[in-house]
Amino acid sequence: MVDITKLKENKVKFQDIYGISHCIDGITDIDIFNKTEPKILWVLKEPNDTSLSWNQRDFHKDVSIYRDWKRTYKLIIKISYAIINKIYNWEDVPNEYDIRKILHNIALINIKKIGGNSSANDTIIRNYFYRDEDLLIEQIKVINPNIIINCSRVFDLFMKLNNSEIKSIL
Repeated sequence: MVDITKLKENKVKFQDIYGISHCIDGITDIDIFNKTEPKILWVLKEPNDTSLSWNQRDFHKDVSIYRDWKRTYKLIIKISYAIINKIYNWEDVPNEYDIRKILHNIALINIKKIGGNSSANDTIIRNYFYRDEDLLIEQIKVINPNIIINCSRVFDLFMKLNNSEIKSIL
């Protein structure tokens, strides 16, 4: 079970660092996430939105409102659905549009909590990781996933997680 109080405390810590100008990420629907097995966390680079403040969790309630949603979310949705539903044949995974609500069952966080664009700069992402490392690790521990899929290209995150009590996969 995810501790909602600790989740809120972690959110406040990010607000203290970034002010109101950051992306709120994490668990889309805590009740559904708590009932889902296994608990999956996707670690992404940065939000693809340059707005001053953005709630990515609200966006994940229906990503199809954004016309280019499949660029980022197609594989996240299909892979998450396959893992949660124990589907081993890729052809058996339904169309991503039909199963997009699987985003309610998982958590997604960004290394860099402020918006970027469609092509992230890996050096900048790594620098944000080093700056916010302790708080990011705390966020991951609060989410308490069974599976972490690290798409951030920050190898040090993978190493840090392997050196803690959290098991991680790349």
